[in-house]
Amino acid sequence: MSSIARKEIPSPYVANLLNTWNEFIAAGKAQESVEKKHEIESLLSERNDEMELVEYFYLLDYSHSIAFGKGAIGSLANVVSMLSKGNHELLISYYYDLCAGDYEYYQKNYTKAITYYEAAERKLSRIPDVGDIKFAEFHYKIGIAYYAIDQHLFSVSHIAKAKEIYEKHDMHKDDAIQCSMIMGVNLYDMGRLDEAEASFRSALTESEFHGYPMVTAKIYHNLGLIQWQREAYDMAIYYFEKAYSYDWIKESEKVLQTVYMLSRASYNAGFREKAYEWYLLGLEKCEEYKDCEYKAKLDILYYLYEQPSVQKVKQSLAYLEEKNLWPDVSKIAKGVADLYEEQGDLKNSHEFLKKALYAKDQILKITEALS
Repeated sequence: MSSIARKEIPSPYVANLLNTWNEFIAAGKAQESVEKKHEIESLLSERNDEMELVEYFYLLDYSHSIAFGKGAIGSLANVVSMLSKGNHELLISYYYDLCAGDYEYYQKNYTKAITYYEAAERKLSRIPDVGDIKFAEFHYKIGIAYYAIDQHLFSVSHIAKAKEIYEKHDMHKDDAIQCSMIMGVNLYDMGRLDEAEASFRSALTESEFHGYPMVTAKIYHNLGLIQWQREAYDMAIYYFEKAYSYDWIKESEKVLQTVYMLSRASYNAGFREKAYEWYLLGLEKCEEYKDCEYKAKLDILYYLYEQPSVQKVKQSLAYLEEKNLWPDVSKIAKGVADLYEEQGDLKNSHEFLKKALYAKDQILKITEALS
């Protein structure tokens, strides 16, 4: 077990452990399978994980019992029969791809995540009596993965399909509103700010009316992005602070995005002291969540505004390049180039502008590979 506290272990980590257990069972590795089963059992007993992970555990436990003659096969057989409806192996294969997709997405390997999600969706379509909500979940997962690599048209297409399904079910109104928000985010990234703002405000009205704090907090963050893009930094900070006021944001990994933007917008507005406070809080949160991406982004702010160092900025940007976070690299490098231009440093401005253009080329290559 790693040094990560149990309560901090994310669901995709558990999903990956289940896939490893699946591989041990398939390879006939009895001892490794027993050890992995006990590790996962211990984790699941202390968590409230998604039902899909629990179902996958039962299916694998049955396979483990059959393969190695261990465990209460009789009682498990009834559970597995109810879950799989005679499609045991196909359902296990489906869960393997689903969990692999979730883990790759968590690792920010978005194109790999899309490949696994699409494979899982194809297997799901072969399983009888599957409700349309599961397909909505897939469209949503694929849509946000495409968004993460700046493939906005693909993203909007999948998110629209997910929204259409969610809107048919009263219990999934919050999911439908979340889809509206993601469509707004895509519009924002395409530079269609007025349309994006209209989408966010429509979603905000619905979210506040129905009392969905998680979605509401995200919408306030996104309204902050609209104002930041318009260089209305005071209003941007207002909306980011509104988002941060929600306990859900403070207690989740999403806090990294909001704190980072609070620091960035505060530096843009000239509020150096407050910006530095947000920067320090951001570092704390990066340590808490073991997040290197936002640590690199925060370090870029530090070496632009607190202890100016072109070399350190390049080093932090290089980390984002290594992780293939090309949309972020493109936007951040362009912002750095603009700042150096304002300071009269045309040499470094030109160098970072070239980095921004190179990142855009990498995004185009991803588009071609996916087409």
